Amino acid sequence: MPAGAPLVLALLLAPSPLSAQEGRAVVRDLPARASAAAPAPTAPPAAKPAPRERSESRGPSKPKSRSKLPKPRTSPAAPREALWKPVGSSLLFYADGAPTVELGNGVWDEEKDGTIDRRTARGGVSKDRRFAWHWVKLEKIRKGRVDETLNWASTLSYYGSSGKSLWDDEGAEAPPGREPLLMSDDGETAVVFGRRGPKWRMTGYSFTGNPLLMAELGDRIEDARITPRGRYALVAWGPMDRPLICSFFNLQTRAQRDVAAATLPPLEQLALGDDGVLSYHGKIVLRLKP
Repeated sequence: MPAGAPLVLALLLAPSPLSAQEGRAVVRDLPARASAAAPAPTAPPAAKPAPRERSESRGPSKPKSRSKLPKPRTSPAAPREALWKPVGSSLLFYADGAPTVELGNGVWDEEKDGTIDRRTARGGVSKDRRFAWHWVKLEKIRKGRVDETLNWASTLSYYGSSGKSLWDDEGAEAPPGREPLLMSDDGETAVVFGRRGPKWRMTGYSFTGNPLLMAELGDRIEDARITPRGRYALVAWGPMDRPLICSFFNLQTRAQRDVAAATLPPLEQLALGDDGVLSYHGKIVLRLKP
């Protein structure tokens, strides 16, 4: 046998290496012979069928990229992170990018034995989305020409940036056409309305649930607002069939100033800022003490 024949025979019989990515044999080129005169082996053993060649249209496989790093996880401790979000009829709390708490809003009635069991749920989120509130009212109503409320109970819960309730206000109530709570833009100050018999009340809270002030109001509330940073609140209220009183509250010093609403420009056109200035189309109407 010529001297080069064993080398050729060994190369033909050696198994082809497998590609880890494709899981099949990869054809590799044999080295060229230095001498063309060497004859091929006369009786080579049966060789395995040649593997299919890779389709040229498919092209070589691309290695998996290892440069992609996992997205950074949202830290719940971030002080200004937006965690609460209103979605449809619900308030959702997101942790690490996924919703973990859902508070549903709506009205549900269940009729039985001539009465209606009604559940009302409403809520909102601060502008920076660190805080949320959720109010639930349960009523038993007797059906008739004019429905009569037999009894009711309500709770307002205030939620923080951990998704958990920070404090509750039992008996919170929503004035007609309004929400039961006013919230500063950062959610760190809130005003909650409630009712004791026919009379309305208001309570100012810090986000931790610490009461800032309490005030007894009249039979009706016609206007209510809080300044963006939560320094002042304005409430227009009055006894039934009596002139309105516009009360200005300093939620930090607990000071209250009452002004007859008839002496002021139209309430809907008044603007109250955190500097204590009440203005009407840019003109100063009054200044509140800091």
